[in-house]
Amino acid sequence: MRPTPLFLLIALPVLAACAGTADGPRRQLLSAGDCLDPAAARSWHHPGGGELLVDAGRRKYRIRLAESCNELGTDPVIVLQGAGLGNRVCGNAGDQLISRGRICRINDIEMLDPDAWRQAIGESPRRNPADDDG
Repeated sequence: MRPTPLFLLIALPVLAACAGTADGPRRQLLSAGDCLDPAAARSWHHPGGGELLVDAGRRKYRIRLAESCNELGTDPVIVLQGAGLGNRVCGNAGDQLISRGRICRINDIEMLDPDAWRQAIGESPRRNPADDDG
């Protein structure tokens, strides 16, 4: 039996970490402190396609689904389930949304700043009255 060269034993884990998934490129995960706690979700918006906007109080999120979930536009109740500890949604493989009994896989999640949130839900950006000439 021929021994496996040492460089292969070192290179394989590195290559596996860099590889994408079958669904696309490697996921960008939120840090544990930034993950979405489903219990904090106050409202959500479905602008269409495979995107969901979630208002969790001071934190706002954009969730991209692995596939389009048409039920989101008509379902008054959704369930967000995180795959990690504490049921938080961080963008892990296994995070999911359930709508009308259908499981929709979460592809990734990002936190939005206030301006990006307003733009995403279609509100005009807030302006500073001190910037007005007059």
